[in-house]
Amino acid sequence: MDCTSTTNAFTLDNFDKVANIIIAIFTLLFSIYIYYVTNKKEKEKNSKDRKTDSLKTIILEHNLKNLFSFYENVINIMQPISERSHSDDEKEDINDNLQNTLKQLRLEFTDLFLAVDKKLYDCIKDSTDLLIDDLTNKMFDDGINLSHKPKFEEEITASISKSKTETVKYLYEFNS
Repeated sequence: MDCTSTTNAFTLDNFDKVANIIIAIFTLLFSIYIYYVTNKKEKEKNSKDRKTDSLKTIILEHNLKNLFSFYENVINIMQPISERSHSDDEKEDINDNLQNTLKQLRLEFTDLFLAVDKKLYDCIKDSTDLLIDDLTNKMFDDGINLSHKPKFEEEITASISKSKTETVKYLYEFNS
């Protein structure tokens, strides 16, 4: 008669049952955790998608033309500088036109981003402000001959193009 084998089988059987219960509990807890994490990520993704769709619908579809119009206007305002030398009074008039164009852009386009994202607003505002400041500085710098066409292209057209690309990049990165 083997008395020890019954006791060992009984304890191994109990140990097996307890281990299975513990594994089942951990599996259940892990499943619940995965469900909540996945659900949370899905909600965040849906929120971001809604925000992006709203930006596209409310602002960009109706007002992106104002951004491109701004850059075209800046080029047109600066064009007379490439044709001949101007007096300081004439440069002041050109600068006033640039400032007015910038104000118009703010009212029609840039300020709308305050409702969407403050950081995006700041990036767009800074990009356009820096462009106008840069153009003003170059226009009044006597060391730069902007009536020389290649120099105008290098200093003015390149600055405008860089600012435009940078602004579109901010918009694109926000949507990504």
